[in-house]
Amino acid sequence: MLNEKSKVVVRKSIMALMERLLAAADNEVQHAEEGLKLIKPYIPELLQRLKMNFTTKTAKQQLDKCDLNVLSMLTKHVTEAETCDSLLQLLLPILIAKPRRTPGGSPR
Repeated sequence: MLNEKSKVVVRKSIMALMERLLAAADNEVQHAEEGLKLIKPYIPELLQRLKMNFTTKTAKQQLDKCDLNVLSMLTKHVTEAETCDSLLQLLLPILIAKPRRTPGGSPR
């Protein structure tokens, strides 16, 4: 997933799977705890991948909904200080970003 040469379709499929597992854990679906146990060891790598996604030229123009959803759901499950710092570095620019205005004056 961290390999630069990995195909976009593979990365998006993995992120979609992570999103479903995290959503199941949030909704307390049966066996959701097992899914969360699968994800927890990979949270630092997920954050690294999200950072890579957010720093691409096209991502700066439009953030992927799935990536944002995974990022927001991960906040509940991060406990290590270094991982919390990485999460904060990803979230702060998104939270403090000012909406861009179109020539007509309305936000995009």
